[in-house]
Amino acid sequence: VILIHGFGCSTVYWRETTKYLTNAGYTVHALDLLGQGKSAKPGREDGVTYSIDLWAALVDSYASSQIRGDNGIVVMGNSLGSNVALAAATGDFYTLLGETTPATTTPYIASKIKGVGMYNCGVGMNSRNIIRDPSWNPIQRALLTF
Repeated sequence: VILIHGFGCSTVYWRETTKYLTNAGYTVHALDLLGQGKSAKPGREDGVTYSIDLWAALVDSYASSQIRGDNGIVVMGNSLGSNVALAAATGDFYTLLGETTPATTTPYIASKIKGVGMYNCGVGMNSRNIIRDPSWNPIQRALLTF
């Protein structure tokens, strides 16, 4: 189980959930999203633009290096973390970040996903990235920036 906190939070948010899941026999991973909690806090001057896709890619990278086995992966997110969890679970961040992958390649979490838990979903928190989606027309973009 991977636990992903919300905006302005840290892994501390999940302390009781971690205890419960661990006691129930699950292997639990909680990590601070880049720029939050105890993680590094690079900014635009460092060439970093925070986004759901960036965080999803980082969570996927973490999972591919730290989680082994065939039991499947459950991602759980709170608030902003729910959007990150969904992007990591679907693997959509690969195409949205402009990465090219062979047709046979699936992002790690997406290839092992067993479930997604989304709590206090921050549905509108990703409107800046939605505006950049090339499938949206100018009127749709304008409505989001109105």
